[in-house]
Parts: sequence; structure tokens; C-alpha cells
Amino acid sequence: MNISIPSPSRFFLAFIFFAACLAARAAEPGPEADGVYSCGNVGGYKGGEFVAASKYIELVKLELRGRTYQDYKEGTAIEKRGEFSPFTVDAEGHIKWTNRFTFLSHVSSVGTSTYAVQNGTPSIVINYSDNKRNPVVMNCTKEK
Repeated sequence: MNISIPSPSRFFLAFIFFAACLAARAAEPGPEADGVYSCGNVGGYKGGEFVAASKYIELVKLELRGRTYQDYKEGTAIEKRGEFSPFTVDAEGHIKWTNRFTFLSHVSSVGTSTYAVQNGTPSIVINYSDNKRNPVVMNCTKEK
């Protein structure tokens, strides 16, 4: 029987390769990427007026700072935006918001939120149910 034991240098190279793969993955932009995201959807009501389903409606700004977030309407003074709240990301990549969004105070529940890169731009998809329990999808795209 011929048993081959890899040399220590092969183990070292495998370890370096594995560490480099992990470092590359950790360096990818993710939900913790700081910045301001423009959040909205296509069609619906804004300010009590119905907007056609072919037009994008910005509903809110979502700012991420470290592993914290805050939401606010565009033009809101910084001192009136409130506190940042922490969020977590589970093993499947779902974002768990610790507090309700102020602009979604009328909704029955916030479902899963996921991070993606679309056309090279970081984005977050937030699923929630409106006050009639209808599913709604809101897209948040990171501003430049």
C-alpha cells in the first residue's frame, strides 16, 4: 500500500488560499456598507395622490452606518432624524432590523430583507405587508 502524506508546504499553501478566499468574500460590499440608500417602488400612492405603476416613487432614505441604520424623508434636518438602530445579518444573508421603520408605521409587518448588487450598485430589497396584509416589495439603491 502506497500512502502519500502531503508536505507541510502544501498545507500552508492550502491554508493561504482558503484565507485569501475568505478575505475576498469579507471585502465584498454587503449590507453593512455605509451610505445613503434611496428606497421606493413603482406605482402606488404618494402624498395621497395615485402615481402610475410605470413611475418610480421614492418613499424614504435609508442610511447605514456600520451595523446601524436610520430612515428619514428627504429634506429632514439631521437633528430631527432620530437615533440609529442596530441590525444583524443571519447565515442566509437576511437582514434583521431591530426597530420598525418610521415611514412604515402603517404596515402590519416587515418580512425578509436581502442585500444584492445589481448592475454594480449595492441594493437592499425590503419585503413588508401593508395595513391590508398585501405583500409589498421596496427596493433601496445606494446613492453615489
